[in-house]
Amino acid sequence: MSVLKRLVAAAPLALISLNANADITDKFTTVWATTLSTNYVERAESKNQNDPALGAAFVILSDNTNFYGTVLGHNTAQTDVNGATATLELKPGLGFYYNWDEYNTDIDVQLRYYFYPGYKGLDYPELMVNLKNWIFRGEVGFSNDVFDSGTDGHYLQAGLDIPLEMAHPALDTFFFDGFWGHYHLGAAAGDSYDYYKLAVRKEHNTYEIGYEYWNMDNNSSLKALNRYGHHSIFYVTKYF
Repeated sequence: MSVLKRLVAAAPLALISLNANADITDKFTTVWATTLSTNYVERAESKNQNDPALGAAFVILSDNTNFYGTVLGHNTAQTDVNGATATLELKPGLGFYYNWDEYNTDIDVQLRYYFYPGYKGLDYPELMVNLKNWIFRGEVGFSNDVFDSGTDGHYLQAGLDIPLEMAHPALDTFFFDGFWGHYHLGAAAGDSYDYYKLAVRKEHNTYEIGYEYWNMDNNSSLKALNRYGHHSIFYVTKYF
């Protein structure tokens, strides 16, 4: 999996090797992607009220230092403090990526900002750390003002990203993901919850086609809201 594809993928962060990288100088590499999906789900929450979604992402990576900048964008439907509905979510970020080839291990540290232009009571920062070792994946996040609520929130996700060619060589472009996650939220930000995600994807040249299933635990009061609970998503991504 290429560094740039992992950094550009939104939800957060899965990759394959592609010849889609564009060298703009001998020091920087860029890539961007667009995704069309039947829903925009992050951490088991539909962020656009279960409607179809269009997303885009851009990454520029310093080849010499492994520092990078990224911007992710999606249509959304989230209500601000004035009762208005935000329709655009932007996530600019700065990060650092490092690969230990001898241990088949990657680490990615990113500071991102959730930004809803023109709306109040929704913006907040988040620090994220992603770890990869062989088929194992882990991700943690922390915000001191999650959902612009004035309270802390932290997030944990762990699981497997399995190339199905391990089962049969004919499946060399297919992958299976299985993840468990926990989102711990302060009282002002909502109710903490657990969830799991199952997914399968096929990668072909500069395209990725996939299916995701998300489910939140029954103990969360948030599951009663339409945007929480279980979601089935189909998507296609094009990398440039």
